[in-house]
Amino acid sequence: MDFRFPEPAVAFRRELRAFLQEELPEWWTGIFCDDERMFPFTRAFCKKLAAKNWLTMAWPKEYGGREADVWMQMVVREEMWGHGEPRGPQYMSLNYIGPAIMM
Repeated sequence: MDFRFPEPAVAFRRELRAFLQEELPEWWTGIFCDDERMFPFTRAFCKKLAAKNWLTMAWPKEYGGREADVWMQMVVREEMWGHGEPRGPQYMSLNYIGPAIMM
């Protein structure tokens, strides 16, 4: 069994990392930072992800998702957590609450 990421996922990781490097402010230390800018920033950041169709990667298309394969979903999860989860508290809605409502 081959556990290497396929080339499209590797390319997407590069693109996502470049986006994160450009979009994350210097003050960003992660979802649990004690900064009044955190909530407004994470809301605006999620809008930017949505504009790129990266916000609801795992969701079915009929619910506005991308139906991305497991490799692409893994890239998003690894990079978001690796960068302090810049989706903020919205990650709960994206990964748990939204899918539960869909079910």
